[in-house]
Amino acid sequence: MDVAIVVDSEDPQDLTDLFVWLRREDELRGKVRLQSRPLGPEEMGTLPELIAIAIGGGGVVSVLASSLSTWLAHRKSDITLKVTGRDGRIVELTAQRVAEADELLRQVLRETRGVE
Repeated sequence: MDVAIVVDSEDPQDLTDLFVWLRREDELRGKVRLQSRPLGPEEMGTLPELIAIAIGGGGVVSVLASSLSTWLAHRKSDITLKVTGRDGRIVELTAQRVAEADELLRQVLRETRGVE
């Protein structure tokens, strides 16, 4: 996994919606999967899910950044995405900061893969 995305939303369907959205991108097909993550110290219940993406090459970084930015722009409720690169750097994006989302994502994803 090169990139992990955690969806912080009151609607548990948002994670599934984003997963389906990303899988529809031609350049991301076969690179996106749902994955369990360990529970945090204050979490209870079933294991939350995250979206894991294998970046690879061929402009995937740009496609992922644009796709996430567009998906966020269409949200009607408050939502936060926590995008973690392979190097552990985390970028947190909210629906309120969509204008900056594309460039922030490109920065963190470039650092994950190197310059693309």
